[in-house]
Amino acid sequence: MSESDRGRFWRGYDTILARTVSVHALLSEDPRADALLAAAQDSARLNESRFLRVLDIDSRNGMTFVVNEWGSGTSLDHLLAARGPLAARPAAWLVGEVAAALTVGHEAGVAHGRLNPENVLIDRAGSVRIIGFAVEAALFGLPPNRIDVDLVDLAALLEATLTGRWAGLSESAVPPVPHEQGGLLDRDRDHLLTPRQLQPGVPSVLDELCHEILNRPHGRHAGPRTAREIHDVLSDFVGDPGDLHDEALRLSVAGQSQPNGAHPAIRTTPAASASPPAPKVDPERTAPLALSDLPTQEGTPIFGEDGNVEWFSPRAAKPTPPPPPEPPPARPLFAPSDEPRQPRAATPSSYDTDSSHDWIFSTPSGVEEDAPESGRLLRIGLALGVIILLITAAALVYAVAHHHPATPTTTPSASATTSAAKVIPSITATAFDPEGTPPTENNDLAPRAVDGDPTTSWRSSTYYQQFGPKGIKTGVGMILDLHKAYTVTSLDLTFVQPGTDVEVFVTDTKPTTVTGLDHVAALTAGTSSTVTLVTPTQGRYVTLWFTRLPEVSGGFRVQLAEVSVKGRAVGE
Repeated sequence: MSESDRGRFWRGYDTILARTVSVHALLSEDPRADALLAAAQDSARLNESRFLRVLDIDSRNGMTFVVNEWGSGTSLDHLLAARGPLAARPAAWLVGEVAAALTVGHEAGVAHGRLNPENVLIDRAGSVRIIGFAVEAALFGLPPNRIDVDLVDLAALLEATLTGRWAGLSESAVPPVPHEQGGLLDRDRDHLLTPRQLQPGVPSVLDELCHEILNRPHGRHAGPRTAREIHDVLSDFVGDPGDLHDEALRLSVAGQSQPNGAHPAIRTTPAASASPPAPKVDPERTAPLALSDLPTQEGTPIFGEDGNVEWFSPRAAKPTPPPPPEPPPARPLFAPSDEPRQPRAATPSSYDTDSSHDWIFSTPSGVEEDAPESGRLLRIGLALGVIILLITAAALVYAVAHHHPATPTTTPSASATTSAAKVIPSITATAFDPEGTPPTENNDLAPRAVDGDPTTSWRSSTYYQQFGPKGIKTGVGMILDLHKAYTVTSLDLTFVQPGTDVEVFVTDTKPTTVTGLDHVAALTAGTSSTVTLVTPTQGRYVTLWFTRLPEVSGGFRVQLAEVSVKGRAVGE
């Protein structure tokens, strides 16, 4: 717990939902208490996974509380102090992630209000998270919804990642950007040194973006740009960000100074001008982060007596499988009786000219005179078989004798329907994670599955446990929007690894769950699989539901490189 004139801050543990949380508290009589509650409500209504979410708010016993998601990783100020400026593409990608998150808030009329390197976090999965959205400004008594300040601070974040210097309006412990004339940052003057003046080799498009926002005339509080426009410029510069995931993991390790979390405590005043000390990295803790991907925190938590939280990981060596069961003993078709009868000898003893007698069976003494029951049943069965064969033969003869050519029909066959189907163009894909909190499963990568390029792919999160009744989820998936109703006949699927169990649903409306839906096809897919629907089905939305994932390094994950849907537009 830390305490200052900004209130109290705790790291806590939610015993009901089994997760670590952060708690900010103010006296209810504090003039900032009402603004804090309003800011928390504004932040909580935004559906953006990059924000450390507001989980609860309350006022009781003279205190006002705000409970937030706890973030574990490395904050940008510690990262810059530990390893210095970043290369151009990782820097643009990181700030682009922040810009994408701010776009969600700004378009809802809500601003962060105090964006600085201390409030940008790279978590242990290599994702960018933002601390204190709207809430941080309220704790510092700042006015709400300062979107114009966010835009200046966003450009300053880009310059900070490229140079290790801070030029934003919000306070930070990162050293300031010098003025063009040699003085330090003067907020009433323009012409701060641009990234290329401080760090040779910075691409011109990034240098011009910083200069345009930070050095615009008539003050730095207004301008034509929005967070979405900034994101678009950075996204165009980065291109395909797939190769940056491992780099983000390395950045998280390089700047990590708090092994059990990196959520900052409330600061009363700006830190001293000296940079934060270089962190000490425990090689035993950082070694697992060298994997190409890390499991999500949806695995099984293990809580130590000292309050630290670790995450369950599967054993490196798999246990020896049990021996196969012994085959059952062979069972005869007819079980023998306790005292089997002796066979009767069928011998012709005499011949009588009377036609009513053919053969006389001599019977051994002590044996019943009646014919065996099994023999009688056999004769009845043979007679019935002969009758059935005669009836079938008669029917075939009649059909051949009265055959006429069939009248052509206008109803197409199933094979004709399939042959007439074509690849449906311009479909869009979104990740489908109805059991996630929040419901996201790398949705920004979903368009790669329908871009026509099998070298790019959408991937799910990596899970420590396989899906199923005992897993963390029953499945994840992808929704394909065909944009109008089609009669769907087949799908072509390309996966990076084989072994994905797939169920296919076709619906008229976009589903929010697969519960209650009947799948039209199911299979265990290889790297390339074609799914042909036994009965072509009409609908606008095709849902792929993955119920079993291939095993990869570190857990289980599905990676879909390409999917195409074939069918006919309804009415054609």
